[in-house]
Amino acid sequence: MILVQTRRQRTKRSNTKSGERNALIKAIINLPPDSRDVFLLHCMAGLSYERIQERLSITADAVQSHLAEAILLLATLPPTSERLRL
Repeated sequence: MILVQTRRQRTKRSNTKSGERNALIKAIINLPPDSRDVFLLHCMAGLSYERIQERLSITADAVQSHLAEAILLLATLPPTSERLRL
């Protein structure tokens, strides 16, 4: 019985994480294109501001501005229903 409960709990946590991951992916996709590009290059690909500036042919200030916009928009995502219960 304990083993069954553990599996159910694990499945529930896995489903919650999957739902959160999907919500984050959708939010990233819906970012403004320039902010999305800078966010992905910096946070996911690990490129420095200078490398992003060169790759996208934009200024260092634009890189910072786009990254700040992306982070702000992602930080203001509504919490998932699972987080509300915690």
